[in-house]
Amino acid sequence: MDIVSVPTAASGEISILLGRTKSGGELHFDDVSGHVGLTPGGAGGVKLGDYDDDGDIDLLLGRAGDSAGQANYYFSNTGTALGNQITVALDANGSGNPELGNGARVTVTPAGGTPQVQYVDGGSGRGSQDSQFLSFGIGSAATADVEVLWPDGTVSSAVGATPGATVLVADDHAPGMVAGSLDVTVNQNGSAALWKFTWETTSAISRCEIEVESNSHRNPACQYNGQASFTVKPEETMMGHSVTYNVDTGRFEHRLNFNRDCAALCSYDYRLRIWSGANLEQTGWQSFILPICGEIQN
Repeated sequence: MDIVSVPTAASGEISILLGRTKSGGELHFDDVSGHVGLTPGGAGGVKLGDYDDDGDIDLLLGRAGDSAGQANYYFSNTGTALGNQITVALDANGSGNPELGNGARVTVTPAGGTPQVQYVDGGSGRGSQDSQFLSFGIGSAATADVEVLWPDGTVSSAVGATPGATVLVADDHAPGMVAGSLDVTVNQNGSAALWKFTWETTSAISRCEIEVESNSHRNPACQYNGQASFTVKPEETMMGHSVTYNVDTGRFEHRLNFNRDCAALCSYDYRLRIWSGANLEQTGWQSFILPICGEIQN
């Protein structure tokens, strides 16, 4: 393990500390800043990543300004590799998690070795961002296992990654519908109505819709835009989807609002359809009857 530090002010010094293990197993750090051509001050950001795609970690130090004396420092790692390594890349696969995995925790366990943990973040190193391709050294191990804990709490894994491989881990979790949580509340205030559909999931979702069928087919007042069967989607006008994560229950609480004209004493069947990427879950059909205008139905 090595340490790179940059100042928070222009007058500070940039330091590179090279880590090495002594014969007794104690970790020791040597200051090698003067040997790599660093001058005092100026750098305010640190970025790490395999920029030249050769399997080892390179270093970029960002500096403020655009003059020749304020150029960024780029250090390419050209040393001899000390062991095997793998690279891990994430793909949320349209699941509802951040697409490139921001916030995910990645654990790599070499065969017979100690687990290593890194996080994918959207900003680090003071005004900077490391590569979202994570590199792990696995020593002399012939294989390694990868586990990804996504921000919504779901887990993906890849087993038996070989040295030098770039492992793409995709999020393929199911939406995680909580059985029995779907409900609707209707508030009919004068000539306007608000339908509030609520439900819970155990993980993030990427898409949702409510299918509605009127049981009063011949009553135009019970239809929506002239249709007895219609779909409530958050991307359409007069509709909106909100979600809150409940820390106590570990669940995502969803609400889909539908604004429309008051339609008293109409009867409807409805069901929920939710997606996480290409994975679909849907509930069975449920029913409700609208109250008279000016009332609230729970």
